Amino acid sequence: MLLIGSGGSGSQGWGSAGGGAGGVVHATGITCPGGTYPIVIGDGGAPVAGPAAADCEGNTGSPSTATLGSQPYIATGGGGGGSGHSSSPQPTVYGNPGGSGGGGGYYAAGASYPNQGGSGVAPPTSPNSGSSSQTGGISYQNPGGDGNWSVIKASQPNGQCGGGGGGANQNGGSAPEQVPARYGQGGNGISITSFPATVIGPAIPTATLPGAQAPTVAGSPMASASSTTQRAAFTAVVGPTGLYGGGGGAGWVGGPWLGGIGGGGNGSDPGGEGRFGVDGTGSGGGCASGQGTTSGKGGSGICIISYPN
Repeated sequence: MLLIGSGGSGSQGWGSAGGGAGGVVHATGITCPGGTYPIVIGDGGAPVAGPAAADCEGNTGSPSTATLGSQPYIATGGGGGGSGHSSSPQPTVYGNPGGSGGGGGYYAAGASYPNQGGSGVAPPTSPNSGSSSQTGGISYQNPGGDGNWSVIKASQPNGQCGGGGGGANQNGGSAPEQVPARYGQGGNGISITSFPATVIGPAIPTATLPGAQAPTVAGSPMASASSTTQRAAFTAVVGPTGLYGGGGGAGWVGGPWLGGIGGGGNGSDPGGEGRFGVDGTGSGGGCASGQGTTSGKGGSGICIISYPN
């Protein structure tokens, strides 16, 4: 079974942070009698638009839950990105904890840097490590990156930048992070090879996702098509190796910074919209930089059960 919580949304404002991916739980060897079992799939954290400082912090995603036999499984929702608004009061500037943590935001007025990203939190029914056949399976989660006022590029000697959201296989990029130069990029997702898009993709809905916040496709740089379908986005980012749970990207001058592979939404340049995390991957949404813009929604979770015929 693969169970993924929904992703957190990115924050909004200058030096905004990306949302964290939902927790990814993988369990094998589950035994339960035939019957009906409750499964709830979390929806992604709602996008935020400001302009008030209190409205700029990203929202944490909802958990996904499944009870099979006597064992409850929980995949925690991803943390929302810390506020990027220049007048946001602490602690809203810090990234929120979650399945993977949201990035920490930039904060101008008297802040001490860096501003921490949220921690990755494993639920008690999903141990951090071990074999996927153990009780509760194995869960994957990572912290979000830190936000800072920093040197971000040689061509941009000073700039404010939020941290990238944590991904299922990698922490979110911090500002600055010179080696490697990831800055506010979202953390990469995890590969679960037994659930590739070639098998799962045909079951994903074909609803159209229009507009500037449509999810970015696999391997995309800053720009991507202005619209896509839910199935096309899922198939592109999950791919043949089963990539899930990418963190959302941060942004501001010198960005945008990319979302993590596995469906994380890209952050934006100043004045741009944050990209959505891809539904069905539990990925985090990207930040929106500047006033009058809207951050990216977190991607919804998913539950996939494979059984012998």
